[in-house]
Amino acid sequence: MAKIKFFVSISFLCLYVLPAKNYFVVYFKDKVGTDYSLNEPQEYLSSKALLRRQKENIGIDTTDLPVSRRYVDSLKAKGIDVIYTSKWLNAALVYDDEVNLQGLNYQLFDSYSKVSRAVSFEKGLEAQSEQVRIAGYEKSFYGAAFDQLHMMNIDSLHNEGFTGSSVLLGVFDEGFLNVNSMKAFAHLFIQNKIIDTYNFVDRKKDVYDKGEHGTKVLSCIASKLDSIVVGGAYDVNLALYHTEEAGPEAPVEEFYYLLAAERADSLGVDIVSTSLGYRDFDNSIFDHSYNDLNGRKTIASLAARLLARKGVVVVTSAGNTGDSSFKTIGTPADTDSIITVGAVNSNYIKTSFSSIGPTVDGRLKPEVSALGEGVSFANIFVESGVSAGSGTSFAAPLVAAFVVLVKEKFPNLNTQALIQYVKKSSSNASAPNNNIGYGVPYYGIRQEVDEVLDDRLEGYFMEGNLYLQKDKLPIATGEINDLKLYNLSGVLVYSGKNLEYLGGMARLLTNNLSMGLYVGFITRAGHIERLLLIKDN
Repeated sequence: MAKIKFFVSISFLCLYVLPAKNYFVVYFKDKVGTDYSLNEPQEYLSSKALLRRQKENIGIDTTDLPVSRRYVDSLKAKGIDVIYTSKWLNAALVYDDEVNLQGLNYQLFDSYSKVSRAVSFEKGLEAQSEQVRIAGYEKSFYGAAFDQLHMMNIDSLHNEGFTGSSVLLGVFDEGFLNVNSMKAFAHLFIQNKIIDTYNFVDRKKDVYDKGEHGTKVLSCIASKLDSIVVGGAYDVNLALYHTEEAGPEAPVEEFYYLLAAERADSLGVDIVSTSLGYRDFDNSIFDHSYNDLNGRKTIASLAARLLARKGVVVVTSAGNTGDSSFKTIGTPADTDSIITVGAVNSNYIKTSFSSIGPTVDGRLKPEVSALGEGVSFANIFVESGVSAGSGTSFAAPLVAAFVVLVKEKFPNLNTQALIQYVKKSSSNASAPNNNIGYGVPYYGIRQEVDEVLDDRLEGYFMEGNLYLQKDKLPIATGEINDLKLYNLSGVLVYSGKNLEYLGGMARLLTNNLSMGLYVGFITRAGHIERLLLIKDN
């Protein structure tokens, strides 16, 4: 089989010369003269990517073809530095002055647009706050991460043997500082879990020399320090792409995001997780207005949209502008057919900073939410240390880990069916809104509801107690080892044995339950009985 070529045309240059030069995207008119054919996609798509297309019933089209060499050669002949080419945009990222670009032969070239690098300033990406603590956790295998994972019942998926080992996940960020030397990620290298890396900013393979943000995000997914901090899908296979600069914020970063998306697709990733967003730039002339947020206008949204249409599940953070005057999401969070993730606290209430929807064309955003306040991750500089931070940057990888495990458990679900599964499993699925979407995903409980609807026990509530009809209760009081009730957020609201018979009814002492739907599990002699309970007054 031919070795897959990643079409990244690179020119090494000194970025400090000729102040008049800048970054531009030059768009080509067509792909006439490309060296590749739609009939031989194995030349530019991996076997894994082709299998995904086959499974999703997605054909190969002209967006998959690399750009035509004649266009690139024409640019180089004018002395223009071609940095990268993009097959999806049929374009090139170049570094030159605008006067030179104005002299192009526009019988060949369609147009160009400026995506300049701006004056650098320090940006915090999406981490709202962070505190460091030295780990001394004995709570469980998960250590400090238990609550954030159990909130989605990820521990139950682990208990069933699903840890991500059959799934390939792409992560785009500002780099992954020290991941190659941290004890928390040693298992990834021992088991050869890092399938591909590339730094699109500095044009090199190494992604481990900068970028604390990416390391924290990756910890939520793939760290493994037993009894200290554990990621949600610690055995997942990874493609790590550095697409973001920690200092300047310029539209060229959206082009890097696009290139990473193309490479991830060609490699055959199943899921992409990004905790990046674009709206305001150092140079305000490039800012995206709310009217731009229709999921089809920005380079980042075009990239995410094409990923989704090529069968990849895209998980992205909603953003942290909820406290600002512009509370809505940025891009690529505005893209349709993906999972945009908001942040909630431990009480399932939206955090104040989490960005909200809808998009300009009225679509609900975010799709789901996860813990985004006080999220635990491996400390980068203190071995066996744990840090905590807040932001949708940390909610998104938690959901991505959940999606990885669900993908592994249900490998035959196509992309959009998988997204629907995640939404329908969430705590707010009956009344989704633009604050938290469908709510927090949860494995197990809500998927059980339909199975017990037809034979649920009849019952009613009075004065805080639950009463069940004795003739429909298939067990006797003495046989109960344990009884648990969960609400549809997956939160345990009752655990005990306080089931009593009063005449023809069985009474369960469950004070302070609010109206709603509850799923119960009764254990007797090692066997579990399921029941659905509704309190409507």
